Amino acid sequence: MTILPRLVAGLLCAASAAGQIVPAAMDGVEGASASIIPFGLSGPVRYQCIYDGDQLPWNGPRLITEVRFRADWDNGDPTPVKQFLRMDVDLSTTAQLAEAASPAFDANHGSDRTQVANFLQVSLPQQPAMTGDGPRPATVAIPFPVPWWYGTTPVFGGPQPTGLVVDLQVTSQPSGIYRLDSPFTCESNITEFGSIDIECQNSQLYDPVDPVYVTITSTNDIRAGGSVTWNIDNMIPDTVFAVILSVAQGGEWLGVPLPAPLHPTDAPGCFVNVRMDMAVLPGFADSNGSGAYSLGIPSDRDLVGTVLYAQAIARDLGANPFGHVTSLGVHSTVCGPLGCARVYSIGNAHASSGNVTFGAASVIEVP
Repeated sequence: MTILPRLVAGLLCAASAAGQIVPAAMDGVEGASASIIPFGLSGPVRYQCIYDGDQLPWNGPRLITEVRFRADWDNGDPTPVKQFLRMDVDLSTTAQLAEAASPAFDANHGSDRTQVANFLQVSLPQQPAMTGDGPRPATVAIPFPVPWWYGTTPVFGGPQPTGLVVDLQVTSQPSGIYRLDSPFTCESNITEFGSIDIECQNSQLYDPVDPVYVTITSTNDIRAGGSVTWNIDNMIPDTVFAVILSVAQGGEWLGVPLPAPLHPTDAPGCFVNVRMDMAVLPGFADSNGSGAYSLGIPSDRDLVGTVLYAQAIARDLGANPFGHVTSLGVHSTVCGPLGCARVYSIGNAHASSGNVTFGAASVIEVP
């Protein structure tokens, strides 16, 4: 396709398209987080959002003349007008994935970087009191005096664009809180599984009516790029324990399908619920019989959806001849974030580098 037909096709697409939400998964969905960056501060800030190509709800070239940020629902409470913000805005495509966003702002831009607004004065509209659960309409409009085409670089021999970068350099703003919607957190669906019997209790807290077992729980938000912490309770104080960790369900222990007896003769009622094929993570219980083990999760979107299976085994010399008791298993899913990121630097609108947060870019609408 020659340049002119491609541009005409893109213009028709842009003219016919209604406003579309980016990231696309947040269309009609309130984000699970809010941010005062960049508009809820006082003074300058540089704020760059990176959206992977699979988070963009359009295909092919698109003319972009403004973006509209979505204010946070904020319990439906009103937010007053905030006036007299000044900013420059750059747009580009990018081959940089959000999960690998660089703290160097310029490194995230593609070769088609364009300044679409220079010394633009913006007024942030009032967000009225509302009922319901959100989300709010995207009414925080940032118009671009210089219209910009997404997706035309292949026409001129450049690489196929895979993402979008929106780079705001807010040179001045008055004080005042103004929160934007962000899709940052997620739920990891914590579920117990496996077997345990009354004989596998803490020997010092034994109760024949209401058994006291060693328990293991995990954090509710196990996010790629974050961490997971397993908390183990009801152990003998000042003793060793271990967390058995796997990413596979089922399996065998000594040839017996899981859940399998730990030691049917010397540890009655105790079961192996997690296959021992990945890691056994050691720890030490405190004076209250509690302990924890934390593990970092790489910032890799391929890990989203991975299920972590964990179980605790703790030393208890008085419980049985084997000298150990076990817990039920707990499984939890590595969740989000979406393929977006933000890079920001507070206090300098033209900073060369800043802080990176994977999965926390603003929810915007592109008309």
